[in-house]
Amino acid sequence: MFDVATRVGIQPHSESFGLTLAKWRGGQSAPYFVIPILGPSTIQSGIGIAADYYTTPWPYVHDQNINYIASGLQLINLRSQLLPADRLVENAFDPYIFVRDAYLQREKDKIEKNQALPKIPEAGTTDKK
Repeated sequence: MFDVATRVGIQPHSESFGLTLAKWRGGQSAPYFVIPILGPSTIQSGIGIAADYYTTPWPYVHDQNINYIASGLQLINLRSQLLPADRLVENAFDPYIFVRDAYLQREKDKIEKNQALPKIPEAGTTDKK
């Protein structure tokens, strides 16, 4: 793989439907829970995972082998990104609380950064300048 975007000055940008829900909720985080196999989440992020899935091309590819390969590669990539945190979790006094607090802090940071984006106009209003 090669990174063309960085060469032309485009910064990495990550959005999700969960962040959109957080913006609609006024920047509030939602209750925490753990999704089996997928790991820590909040209610709005969990809903966002499902919505994000349908905005990718994979649900519309009819060859199941391609879907399985793409899903497997996504899971391998996600797991490889989490490997550096394994030692921190193993050394934590209470791994559940450590993961929960770390996840919620990260989620709060993403929501705060998302709140800096342009405001969503109210329904039925126009922005005349």
